[in-house]
Amino acid sequence: MKNDAYITKKCPVQFWDFVMIEDDLWYAASGFNGLFRADLKSKISKFVGYFPGESNNAADLYGGVCRWRDKLIFAPFVANRIAAYDIVKNQFETYTIPAFERNTKYPFPYFMGIVAVQDSIFFFGNIHPVIMQLNMITGEVKLHLKWYKDFEQCGKDPATFLFDRHVLRRDAYLYATSRQNNVMLKLNTKNCRVEFVEIGDRSARYSALAFGEDQFWVIDQIHNELLCFSVNSQKTQKIVSLPGEAGNYDIAFCNGCLWIFSKRFSNTISAYDMVYNPERNHLEILNLKQMHDGYGVVFAKEEGEYVYCMYPDSNEIYKMHLVNDELIIHKLELEYSNALYDTVYESGMIDGVFHEASSAKLCNTHTCIQRNMNTFLKYVLYEEKAKYPQYLGKQIGENIWGLTTGGIRSHGE
Repeated sequence: MKNDAYITKKCPVQFWDFVMIEDDLWYAASGFNGLFRADLKSKISKFVGYFPGESNNAADLYGGVCRWRDKLIFAPFVANRIAAYDIVKNQFETYTIPAFERNTKYPFPYFMGIVAVQDSIFFFGNIHPVIMQLNMITGEVKLHLKWYKDFEQCGKDPATFLFDRHVLRRDAYLYATSRQNNVMLKLNTKNCRVEFVEIGDRSARYSALAFGEDQFWVIDQIHNELLCFSVNSQKTQKIVSLPGEAGNYDIAFCNGCLWIFSKRFSNTISAYDMVYNPERNHLEILNLKQMHDGYGVVFAKEEGEYVYCMYPDSNEIYKMHLVNDELIIHKLELEYSNALYDTVYESGMIDGVFHEASSAKLCNTHTCIQRNMNTFLKYVLYEEKAKYPQYLGKQIGENIWGLTTGGIRSHGE
């Protein structure tokens, strides 16, 4: 059942964030445990290794990544420890996360925003109200918790998240917005004191943050409006109402323009990707739906003169920029070696593989059938029955029939 042409080119690996070093793009896979290094010239992505101390088939281990000197630092989302990789020594390191109170419904650390400032790495909680600081010289990890009492006074929405990946640095300060209320958190990295700046109406909730020349750009996801906050005047101005339904966005400011990408993962919702030119006060809708079947982005990030983004139903990264108001798109379809296929697909125990095998609507169609016999047997036999008790009553013949006809639902659904 192996297809060498397939396994060389088609082995989709998704990720939430990346670091660019010269022509190499480094990232942690979101579907399983794995660090990758993609050469954007050759478009070949190589498996570097497993993150230590974590299950090889664990999904969503790391929510963000940044660079400190010759090391890559990864923000633990469901991982047990902070991870680092030395790109010169080619070795992994880990740091213990201090204990802090967590909601029993959400037992993992759930850090996404990550920024390096001098010798410290700051991590912002996505679900839990905690900011974590790692000293790269001493290896000491501190938790900052006291700020949340004042934050709650500005408003609290228990049904929404705290901080996403958009944590920005300006001089000695870090800035972040939250969907909990209408304030922007301002952290002084020298003394770790926190203050809050109110932006716009009290009913506003912000889903993204970007920094321009002297102002912050935010999107009010409740009213579906683009706003800017002036650093000098401390005033907020509504710029434009966005078309389509209100929702979550990823934004990036690059080459004098604000790029706005919808994160709505449904092609039935009226949502748009856009670019706004502040100098001309012009908002343009980007017709990108034909590339990704209407689904929202996994991430959008500026790097140099370009904006990079990835969609959940593709095996491509899109590299974009504007030239004389013309949108230029470079599609980077990453290729993977046979070794990755053996590492990931032959294991047959990764949730994403089973999920893709039985539900073509929710995956890249290239992965629906292309598996080897070892994976097939593990799928139908369910060797780890204790791990998947919902299949204890299933007969092997029923599993085989379901696998070949699409009639059985995977344990990931």
